[in-house]
Amino acid sequence: MKKTIVVLLTILAAAAVVTGQARSQADVQVRSMTVSEAAGNLTLKFEVFSFNDDDARNTTARVLFPVNVKFLSSATGCTASPPVPDGTHSFAVCNIGRLRVGESRTVQVVTTIPSIATIRKTFGAFAWSETPDPRPGNNYGEATAP
Repeated sequence: MKKTIVVLLTILAAAAVVTGQARSQADVQVRSMTVSEAAGNLTLKFEVFSFNDDDARNTTARVLFPVNVKFLSSATGCTASPPVPDGTHSFAVCNIGRLRVGESRTVQVVTTIPSIATIRKTFGAFAWSETPDPRPGNNYGEATAP
């Protein structure tokens, strides 16, 4: 019985290599980041795009906030980190899920404007998936409010 299972597993592994499943990769990219200021808030928008030869499975994005802002809302299912002692947030996590090859999703997050006028209003975003990524250098983007 053990020999049969080992042979079967070997055949399945070989079939995965032949069909390309063992070498699947998804190039997850952060693109088109913008920050706008309106109605006393900052709105960050960016696109998470999947490219290469396989779907990006369980794709996630982490949005890094400027200092001294509060998370207000997200139309795309992002949730804020626990607040620090002053009530502000340092990041949000966005569960994007599966992205098929060539598919993209727009992420949008609304925050308050930093209460200290001299603070640079720069957001960062990093995206990844469970599928191996051959080019992780394009997984990060940055945008600064005007």
